[in-house]
Amino acid sequence: WSGLSDHRFLAWVKVGSVRLQQGANTVAFEIHGDIANSGGIDCFLLDNTGFTPSGTLKPAGGAGEGGDALAGADEAIWIEGEKPTQADVVKHGWYDAVKKEGLSGGDWLSHYDQGKPGTATYDFEVAKADDYSFWWRGNPFAAKVAYKLNDADWREIDFADKRGEYMISEKPDQIGRAHV
Repeated sequence: WSGLSDHRFLAWVKVGSVRLQQGANTVAFEIHGDIANSGGIDCFLLDNTGFTPSGTLKPAGGAGEGGDALAGADEAIWIEGEKPTQADVVKHGWYDAVKKEGLSGGDWLSHYDQGKPGTATYDFEVAKADDYSFWWRGNPFAAKVAYKLNDADWREIDFADKRGEYMISEKPDQIGRAHV
């Protein structure tokens, strides 16, 4: 990469380990970034198979895109960001002008609004309670993203363990920091 980029890129972030209950589960996100509360979610993964995500590669034997399938005891749950159960986001022509072929489902949930944070909620089913590795793929640049799993408290996602940064700008025009 040339060292010049703008802030529209994606990265996988290992959020940590979460306990999912059998039956109905809900995860909500709040995007409240430093630049016009901007941010975006490509997808997220809840996995108990040991899979490590890379790019748009999905685990074999997984359940659900958008929470439409029941996950078995040893399966991954892959949910596309653009398929929330509920969302309160504001699309912006410039911020949303990205290379869609680099997104896992061909689109993303994006938010760009100076006046308010964006929110999205995803409902999904789990066949057996278990501990899952929680991975999130979205735009971490100058973003603050919090999540709430079921009835737990809100937790800020720590972007320290991010990997696979991928520039999605069609025409990088907002110079930020260099990405690889």
